[in-house]
Amino acid sequence: MANYYDVESYGAVADWGAGRTGTILPSSPDVLRVNSAVQLSIGQKIAIAGIAGTRTIVDVTPNKVIISPAVDFPDETPVTDAAFYTDNYDAFVAALAAMRADQNAVRQLVAKGWFYIGQTLTIAQTVHLEGVGDARADLHASKVGSRSNPGTWLLFPKNIDGIRLKSAFPADPGGPAQSAERTKLRNFSISCLDRTTTSGHGIFSTVTFDAECVTVENFGGNGFHLFGWVGSPVNPTGTPMLSSLWNCFTLNNHHGFHLEGTQCGSCRVLLCNAQGNRAVGFYDQAGAGGTAYAFCHANSNGVYNYQTVGAGCLATFFHCYNEGQLNCSFEGMPTVIGSNLTKGASPETSPVFEIVHGEASRRPFEYVNRRESNDRSVRSRLGEKVNRKRMSFLSFEILGPPGEHEKDYIETSELRYGGNAQPWLIWENDNTGQREYMRFPTILGNVRSPAPWFSNGIYLGLAPAEIPGIGGNAQVRITASRGLPAVQRTNTPLTYEVGDTVWEANPKGENAAWEVDPKRGGKRFARRCVAAGTLFTTAALGQGQVDNPGTLIFVILPNNLAVGQYISVERLDGGERKKITGIDKDERKVTYTPRNGTVGAADVSFATPEFETLYAANGPSVTTARDVTITADQRFVTVTASGIVVKLPNSPPEKIPFDGETHEIKGNGAFAVTIDGNKANIDGAADYTQPTNRSNTRVRFNGTSREWEIR
Repeated sequence: MANYYDVESYGAVADWGAGRTGTILPSSPDVLRVNSAVQLSIGQKIAIAGIAGTRTIVDVTPNKVIISPAVDFPDETPVTDAAFYTDNYDAFVAALAAMRADQNAVRQLVAKGWFYIGQTLTIAQTVHLEGVGDARADLHASKVGSRSNPGTWLLFPKNIDGIRLKSAFPADPGGPAQSAERTKLRNFSISCLDRTTTSGHGIFSTVTFDAECVTVENFGGNGFHLFGWVGSPVNPTGTPMLSSLWNCFTLNNHHGFHLEGTQCGSCRVLLCNAQGNRAVGFYDQAGAGGTAYAFCHANSNGVYNYQTVGAGCLATFFHCYNEGQLNCSFEGMPTVIGSNLTKGASPETSPVFEIVHGEASRRPFEYVNRRESNDRSVRSRLGEKVNRKRMSFLSFEILGPPGEHEKDYIETSELRYGGNAQPWLIWENDNTGQREYMRFPTILGNVRSPAPWFSNGIYLGLAPAEIPGIGGNAQVRITASRGLPAVQRTNTPLTYEVGDTVWEANPKGENAAWEVDPKRGGKRFARRCVAAGTLFTTAALGQGQVDNPGTLIFVILPNNLAVGQYISVERLDGGERKKITGIDKDERKVTYTPRNGTVGAADVSFATPEFETLYAANGPSVTTARDVTITADQRFVTVTASGIVVKLPNSPPEKIPFDGETHEIKGNGAFAVTIDGNKANIDGAADYTQPTNRSNTRVRFNGTSREWEIR
């Protein structure tokens, strides 16, 4: 068994480019007069420039060769000094047959020198075709330039494929055969003899193969043509996926590197060069497999330097150079990292994901955390969000179930820039009509302080389940507003929990009910919720019935109900407020807590919250010479006339007095002042008259006994 197979051992003659020339006269059409007959022998086939087909040598002398068949001279024009060379197709085929006879135990096939091959060299077995070097050279010059020598050079006639690596699929041309899968091509050049060729690929493969240091030039079709469509009733089929092309060069009449088909993905194209091809340098239609291109170079190609085709294309280009910034074209979802592949060349509408010089553009960083079940998924994006919104820095989105509804946003939060007219980065929530809930001031905003703005409040505390022994909602919201907000931005009811605090957004005051001195400002600076409830413009919600404690069945379910709201049902537990824990729209059912009592058809309404007013301990005095009902903000009252009655606060919407509310009433004269409890007793009586002139009486409301106490 041989250590390797050398094509010269099977009759190949490395004579192409050796300067052989010959002349054929019409008077002797079977005689080729030659300048050299060295290495020529009877039975060899030769190709003669300008004459179609090949001729077989039937006799050889030092100066002439007898050929068959004779040349046809219809116009009686002689062929003079025509280059001719041995056709080595049969020798290469014989070497491949010998390898098969040895059961392909030795795969290395060696070719040293320049060989003309007159037909497509079809390889249908696994071989390692090895040359002694590749390089560019001028095919049509009389000699190779001093810059480089091809080493091993395979020459083919026009309009045919050069090397064909065949699969065993029945639809692959030629029918079933032993597959050439895992073939390796290394260290040689392959060229077409005639630059006017219009068809035929240099290396056409429908199997996985490796090519290293292979130069392909002057073919009518593509230099490297990888083709893989399985199951197609028309096209050749095969699986060239996972092929590797390393340090290869192409210059051809169509594409340089052409990858096409669903079974052509996951290939590796490294350190390759496509220059001067008349169509595209690197053409990828390989589908979802995602070919990786790394450190490649493209220059002066006729249509595009780089192109991806098809919505499913997932090619990745890593630091590939686009010399001259010839326009590129990208479809599908390719990725570009480094270099200048699309910068300044591909239109802004390109779907490519690109990182150039550390800058991500065109598409954001994106990650989808998918659940295995048919449920919601989470997607996070860093960078510009490609939609009709303004510039986005960061977004988090909840997606619907996988499939056709996967792009339906259930909820999204986004940090984005609003532009000079609204110069803030803003968090938004798609689920509540783009509800703004946070702003980050910028220099353009000319704000007084760089502190963030929480337009819908800050929440403090933990989730209820994390606080053993504490019932209800343990979270506390702190916000600011002109008065008490009754609804959210989408006009849905706003719920307050105990401890929620609303600061006055305009403390200078525009409300005559509590304003004392506009120059000094009003005394109320905040209100704090002391009884949880839900505010809304209309409290009535229709009618419902409770047959089982904890479950309310509505006649018509209101569309503005939400879990966490507070409602009150007439005659149910004395109208005690209930917190909604669940809603069943189909059955018009609402569950609530606490779960007490039953009631027939009854009116249902929102249970409004109660607030205490926070005001300055040393607020401005109120001086009066007539009867007055004071407000919760008016802590210090001075009476300047006799017979005056001061009524203590007790009025909506705050449902005051609240526990701990304190007032001081002073008589400034020779008289005593009467204080009216206004529906709440004062130490057990409806009113209280000061015992002496010029007295000061301090009263404090006790929320447990629900009466005023003199302190």
